[in-house]
Amino acid sequence: MCRKGIITFVPIFFIISFLLIGGASAEEGERSTCSHCGAEILAENLKFSVNQPGAKPVSFADIHHALLWRDGQCTALQYAFDGSALVYDYNTEEAIAIADAWYVKSTEISTPAGSGIIAFKDKALAEKFVSDKNSKILSYDDLLLLPLN
Repeated sequence: MCRKGIITFVPIFFIISFLLIGGASAEEGERSTCSHCGAEILAENLKFSVNQPGAKPVSFADIHHALLWRDGQCTALQYAFDGSALVYDYNTEEAIAIADAWYVKSTEISTPAGSGIIAFKDKALAEKFVSDKNSKILSYDDLLLLPLN
């Protein structure tokens, strides 16, 4: 009797698991909205956005919106965000861990929320970008120290 129960349970378990995993994936063409302001995150603005995957994913249209949201969270959620959020390289749109990226802040850069903050995969790319602009290069730790207004 026990063996029959296991034989019945295993296929049902895999079917349910498959359905749950399939149901959790994003539908093609699904639109993402900013968890801070509710604005649609357009495909052409991916390079300005921040995403935190997970059980309760959050997305932001602008790095500044992500920092504002982070600032309003408890310490545990801030650490979780720091360890799992992704930004996108300004040039290639490659996903980068938020804590590993280098940032450029400039009044000459137009971003969805007007923060003028963009991310780069490495410091050399950030330095190359700012060579002819009135800009600052920041690490993630430096970025967290900026006043949020």
